Parts: sequence; C-alpha cells; structure tokens
Amino acid sequence: MRIMTILSSVLLFSLCLSSCAPLQAQGAQQPTGTATTTPSPTATQTSTPTPTETSTPTPTTTSNVALNTPCDRATFIEDVTIPDGTQISEGNVFTKTWRLENTGSCTWTPAYRVIFDRGALLGAPASFNMPGFVNPGQTVDISVNMTAPSNQGIFEGFWKLEDPNGNIFGVGTSSVDFDVEIAVGNIPPSFEVRHVFMTVDNFSVTTVCPPGYTYTITADIFTNGSGDIVYRWEFSDGTKSDRQTLHFGDTRHKTVSTTFTANATGVYSALIHIFGPDEKIFDAINFELTCRPVMPTNTPVPPTSTPIPSTRTPVTPTRTRTP
Repeated sequence: MRIMTILSSVLLFSLCLSSCAPLQAQGAQQPTGTATTTPSPTATQTSTPTPTETSTPTPTTTSNVALNTPCDRATFIEDVTIPDGTQISEGNVFTKTWRLENTGSCTWTPAYRVIFDRGALLGAPASFNMPGFVNPGQTVDISVNMTAPSNQGIFEGFWKLEDPNGNIFGVGTSSVDFDVEIAVGNIPPSFEVRHVFMTVDNFSVTTVCPPGYTYTITADIFTNGSGDIVYRWEFSDGTKSDRQTLHFGDTRHKTVSTTFTANATGVYSALIHIFGPDEKIFDAINFELTCRPVMPTNTPVPPTSTPIPSTRTPVTPTRTRTP
C-alpha cells in the first residue's frame, strides 16, 4: 500500500512536469534585437554645369583711328585784346593778349617760351616764358606789353612758341605764326582776311567702303575789320563749292564748315579759296581714308528636326490565357 502511494506520487509529479514545461516555453519572451538601420547613401546630385553662352563679337563695320598727336601743337582761339587792325595813337602803351589752346600731347610748362619771329617787335621783349602749366586740351591767355611807334602806319609782328628743347612751333596744322597788327594814326588798314585755320573731325579713318566716310571740315576765318569776303571750298578730287559771301561786322572771327565724302583709299585735302576783298589761298588740310572689306558672317544652320517615318508594321501583342 505504501509502495502504491509512492508510485502514484511519482506519476502525478511526472505528469505535472510534462504539462507545465510547454506553458513556460510559450510564455518566455525572446530578446528584442535592435535593428540597426544603415543609412542609404544619399545620392549627391552633381549639377552639370550649364555651358556659358559665349557671344561671338560682331565685327565692327566702322572704326575711326586718329593719327598720333604730336607733342607740340597749338591752335589759335582768338585775340582777347587788340584784334588785328586796331587803331592805336602814337607812342601809346598797350597789352596784347592771345588765347591759344594746347592741342598737342605734351604739357606746356613755364620752360616753354613765346618768341618773336619777324615783323615789328613794337617794344616787346624778344622772348618770355609761358605764364604757367597748360595741359593738353586747355587754353591759355598769353599777354605782353607793347608800345605803338611814334610814326603813323600799319605795323605787324609775328610770334611763335618754343619748347624746352629748342623746337619752334606755331598754330594750326601748318604751324603758322600768331600775330599783332595795329594802325597808328589816321591810317586804317585795308580790309582783308588775316588768317584761316582749318580743322577736320578725323585725320585718319579706317572703315568699310562703300559707304566710306563723310568728313566734317571746319575753317576759322579771321579778318582785320568789317567787310564782306567771297570764298569757296576746294577739294583734292577737283570738286569745288559755289562761291559764298560772308559778312564781318564788329566780330572779326567767323567759323564755317562743310562735308566731304570719301569712298576709296587715299589721302585727301580741302582748302578755302578767298576771292575778295583780295585773292588768297591758305594752306590746305589733309586727311586720310583706308578702306577694308566686309568680313563674311558665318550663319549657323539649324539641325533638321523632321521625324523620319518608320517602315516597321506595329505588332499587336496576343494575350494568352493560361487555363
């Protein structure tokens, strides 16, 4: 009986173990794994550089090329005092003032000198220094004291400039003198054209021919009093303008201009021919034209974008049903 009780207890214990083990296994928690997310490599967008559109420079059809400007060049602007033909009493002292422009490439310094060239000195020093510094493009008033002679008559003196190296130059493209003219006593000077100074808008031009280039020529005309002058333009190709009359009153300086069209390579010139009150031909002004051909422009041909028709017959796919 005792043995049976022990066997029964062992059997019950075994059954308990066999029934409890699965329940423990089902209830046991598995360790939670930490998912390590490997970051996907971010695709770096490399921006393809947009090609910079380089604009092809359009060839210039007209370009003006001025000649090299000389170091020493002057232009006469006006008589500030004592214009040509002024009447002065015998023995009177007066101050003559010229206004000049520095049209060269060098600055005038006090080392530049105003020098007497010829004619009547009229009691002035034979030379004196430039009154100050005059940069290219600036004007200067040059004054000197003079004395009228004690005898009656028409007196004229001619002057020029001298640089520190001893180079002598005048005014205008022909480098002529600037002057003083007085009438002493009751002898007025006869009316005449005293000076003609010529200028041109471009001394040297390079351009396409045709059409060539139209030059503008200007003449500054100075007289010694009031009256009428008769003149005409004359050009190196043989053309001449009609005669024109120009009246001078109290103003003894007038400016006239004209145009001349050149359409072939060459050196040209223009001048003013004075017919009255007395005939004079002043120095001509020269200007140059160089012709060049037009460079052809390459026009890009756009690619043909017309689609080419296909010769293949489209195949309709057959759908096969699988039973």
